[in-house]
Amino acid sequence: MRTIYVCHPYSGDPEGNRVKVLRICKMLADRGDLPIAPQIYLPQFVDEATRRKLAMEMCVALLTACDEILVCGGVVSPGMLEEINFANAMGIRPEYLREIPEPADGQQQPKPQAGA
Repeated sequence: MRTIYVCHPYSGDPEGNRVKVLRICKMLADRGDLPIAPQIYLPQFVDEATRRKLAMEMCVALLTACDEILVCGGVVSPGMLEEINFANAMGIRPEYLREIPEPADGQQQPKPQAGA
């Protein structure tokens, strides 16, 4: 089982992004991986709008425990870029998921593209 950090935007549309990240996490769990999604976890106790630095420090700490970083969607936010740069510095090569899985169960899920 690989531990995979989900790198996805959050602050621009927190609720919409949370829903997308949940679908990504389901896809990862269904294929036997352990998703690490700070977009789901951290907002429960850290307000990113007022504690941005702390939120990013926690994201990086979570990333250190992961085997892989999965960069999701077509747009890379400033926070995502920080995470990607940190992963690269740690020697973790990013994987890319261009299309977010559809919400319906039973559909074929997209697979990450290595180094895309």
